[in-house]
Amino acid sequence: METCRSELIQRSEQYGIVPKDLMMDRRISVTAKAVYAALASFGQTCYPSAETISKGLGINRHTFFKAVKELEDAGKLERERKPFSANIYHLL
Repeated sequence: METCRSELIQRSEQYGIVPKDLMMDRRISVTAKAVYAALASFGQTCYPSAETISKGLGINRHTFFKAVKELEDAGKLERERKPFSANIYHLL
């Protein structure tokens, strides 16, 4: 069965672009790379909940926040903390 281009675009609307330098950086853990990719699928500036990303990747919240800290320390992500709301993540 042939799939038309518009069907492919609709199915692949939510994707994230991950810089090659981040993917090839051996100092950054595989988990942190997966968290970056998951965040990137929401956009360069995004605010998904930790629960959404954690459940989607099959990791716990502690692991998620550890990966976020790792990405912040590597200069790949900035986190804007919002009280009583989801953090805002800026991918660099």
